[in-house]
Amino acid sequence: MAKRKTAKELCKSWPPNEAGRDEAHEWLASANLEEIHDFLQINYSEANPWNRHGKVALEVAIAKENLKKSGNTVFWAKIAALAAVAAALFALISILLNLFSK
Repeated sequence: MAKRKTAKELCKSWPPNEAGRDEAHEWLASANLEEIHDFLQINYSEANPWNRHGKVALEVAIAKENLKKSGNTVFWAKIAALAAVAAALFALISILLNLFSK
């Protein structure tokens, strides 16, 4: 199994060609928070388009961490969403019955 590249190794030959862009996107998609931090330290300039890629990867990684920490919260959020949909359907059925019963 190949050793995972560090951010420094990944960014050694910028700007990346087509294959390098695919590799960078895959690397960012599987990076942990520390790796993304290192990536952003290298690509700190707002003018660098990879800065935005790194920021998006950071947002996704933070969201993943939050989901891990709040497993039950996600379950109850799904239950609440399901209840809201059921209530909306019930209200729609009530409105339709009122319209057609006249």
